[in-house]
Amino acid sequence: MISNLESIIKVIRNAVALFGLVGNVFGAIIIFFYCMRYDFYPVGISVGDVLFCVYIFIIYGFLYFIFIFQLYMASQISLVLFGKSINKFLNRFNICPTICPKEKIKIFLSILINLVFLAYIFYFWVQKEKFVETAFFFLAIYGGVFILIFYCIFNQHWDNVYKINQCEPSEKNINILYFKIGKIKISSKLIIIIYALILLLFCVNNMMINLTDITLKLAGVRQASVTIYIDKNYQKLLQSRIAKITKNSTLNSEIKCFELCYIENVNILFSGIGTETLLEIKTPKDKQGQQQALLISLPSSAIKGKEQIH
Repeated sequence: MISNLESIIKVIRNAVALFGLVGNVFGAIIIFFYCMRYDFYPVGISVGDVLFCVYIFIIYGFLYFIFIFQLYMASQISLVLFGKSINKFLNRFNICPTICPKEKIKIFLSILINLVFLAYIFYFWVQKEKFVETAFFFLAIYGGVFILIFYCIFNQHWDNVYKINQCEPSEKNINILYFKIGKIKISSKLIIIIYALILLLFCVNNMMINLTDITLKLAGVRQASVTIYIDKNYQKLLQSRIAKITKNSTLNSEIKCFELCYIENVNILFSGIGTETLLEIKTPKDKQGQQQALLISLPSSAIKGKEQIH
């Protein structure tokens, strides 16, 4: 009894250690690619910052799961509507027919999510007023839905072949079920899952960027439209940099100093990890509606406080 308990504790401990390692690696990769967008790389990273990567990985993974679930549910109505045509096509290649979903709740959710997608695409078109961009956005979203349809078909085919192979093993079935690298056999289902997950990130319009931005916002690394209080020693630096990039004195009046300086409507692009903070200060819009943005990094110790009205 005690030996079984010890073995269970050992398995849990190893699983937690593995999750921590994977979380740190993938969390660091998420942060690295985010920082590449702004050509900014944090310095002075501590052990606590490294552990924070696990938290970022958990948030990102949860958001990605919701995203995949929505695409998966949206794909189910296609299997219902085009199930017969899909199975006729599969029969030509001797592939087991796909079983279409029959649960009413699943069909209802699929229709609902598709309506939400179409409403969002219509909103995107109204905002952008550009047909070509909207068409690409539509193709990007339903390209992701098509990938999930393909996965559902392959997944059912793999399960059927696996059951057949259990009763009547054959080399042909083994080649379908596994991908061989020397003596190592890797499940083809696992490869398709990984391939689909990676493809969906790049297929759907800016999804990788959007997921990263939302993740870092929820983690408190990224904040929009805040008032920041800065050490007065940085007043001249900020005013000179803003004046140089804008050639406009109107923004300088927004840097107000008493015992501390404060600037309103600042976007914090990166903070809380390392010893530097990346700020984005936008200029007022000109007559053509254009505006510039100044990216500047300051020591985190120079920022004495933040204020945001909810």
